[in-house]
Amino acid sequence: MPRQCSCSSSHVPPAARLPPTAPSPDRGSPDRGSPDRGSPDSGSPDRGSPDRGSPDRGSPDSGSPDSGTPPAFGSEALWSSGNDWEPMPAAGGSDLWQVTTRYERASSRVMLRHSPDAGSTWEPDLQVNPEGTNGYDPQVAYADQAGCVFAGWLDDVWRTWVRRSCDGGASWTEPVSIRPDTEWTDHGWLLVSPDGVDVTVGYSGTTWDDADGLGHGHVLASHDGGATFGEPWEAPATDRYGMVSFGARRGDVVYYTAEIYTPDYRGEIELYLWRSVDGGDHFESTRVAVSQEPPDCAWAAGCELGFFASQLAVGADVDNNALVAWHASGTAGQAQSLYVATVAVDAWPVLSAATELSPGGAGGPDHAFPMVAAGPDPGDFRLLYMADESGGGSRWNTWYQQSLDAGATWLDAPVRLSDRADGAFYKSAQGYAFPYGDDNGLAVDDAGRAHAIWGEGAGYDGPGGSWFSDQVDAAAGP
Repeated sequence: MPRQCSCSSSHVPPAARLPPTAPSPDRGSPDRGSPDRGSPDSGSPDRGSPDRGSPDRGSPDSGSPDSGTPPAFGSEALWSSGNDWEPMPAAGGSDLWQVTTRYERASSRVMLRHSPDAGSTWEPDLQVNPEGTNGYDPQVAYADQAGCVFAGWLDDVWRTWVRRSCDGGASWTEPVSIRPDTEWTDHGWLLVSPDGVDVTVGYSGTTWDDADGLGHGHVLASHDGGATFGEPWEAPATDRYGMVSFGARRGDVVYYTAEIYTPDYRGEIELYLWRSVDGGDHFESTRVAVSQEPPDCAWAAGCELGFFASQLAVGADVDNNALVAWHASGTAGQAQSLYVATVAVDAWPVLSAATELSPGGAGGPDHAFPMVAAGPDPGDFRLLYMADESGGGSRWNTWYQQSLDAGATWLDAPVRLSDRADGAFYKSAQGYAFPYGDDNGLAVDDAGRAHAIWGEGAGYDGPGGSWFSDQVDAAAGP
């Protein structure tokens, strides 16, 4: 969701134009909220609630049993000298794309760039949102069979737009508002089929006639390359706010994740997984876990309760089996642990028992913002996340994990990607001061190489930048 910019109030929608009951875009992590993932009392059992069972334990320095040789990554690099926030990648073949929000004195632009050689070289940055407009919450998806890149973003009046380019960004279709009749939308999550024909956008939003004014989870599907969208599938409404977080797609099987929480982030947060087997027109929902309210972040300039609210990510392998990852705590305000679970395509909606991949808790490290991507082989899952080991929010790092057997085993130790002590005043040998944006980005190319991108900054108010690291070897087996 758009963040508050320390330089100019024009970087966020004017207060008079904000959704009437949605969390303000310049506070907390409205895009980390959770869209309704089905009715919380629908009878779906808790799958891996953080306070259930006796999960396998690990730590930011020692993972679960081995799952392959630790991959080699290049040293992290900074995309630009700009004030960049909340980046995302997309990969296919040897093509790699990155997108980010770039805050400037009087504007907020969605910037995209392309590498034709898996990150070895980069073409010049392109602005995706039209000149004279502001853009936030950027998304990118690549239809590698068609050679088309799709971009999505949120504008000043909370409308979500999508456009595509099939010539490497030289020309673009006119932007399409996914649902022009809605009152507002928030942080659309964009997924595209390899041939570029089927497009889905999961988002939180409300229509003008919604009685409660709260945002609820929706998914819109297009079957003509994003030119038009049908009527949305809407999650069952509750008396709390719902936010779509992430998604994954293989063929006609589409997954989205969502969280349900109170607008002030107090109390329980429910994490849901949705699945569609018809290309995104209809979904079923299952509850994955429940977390208590997140730790406060008043120690970071501009940050308010909710920024570190529990979040669920999903990836789908070539057989359409899914792995979910989330950060959560069984005690309000306590450091959150990192959990994973799986669901086989023929076992839906039953998930495996949760594995506590890296514990938090009292005095432990805090975890945030997991992202899952699948590799080219069955059971090949990659995981990106952030963790603060200081116990007080001052020493964050970005970590990579992988499982080559559908989550049964993981690397003995995660790989630290935020490896530089220089390059910005908010960095040191121990890490960086604050996660700059409430999403991380992870993509895997056809050769099995992972491409990670994330935000580092001085605090919620910034400044900060988009940092990235690319795997330099293909995934190795056990």
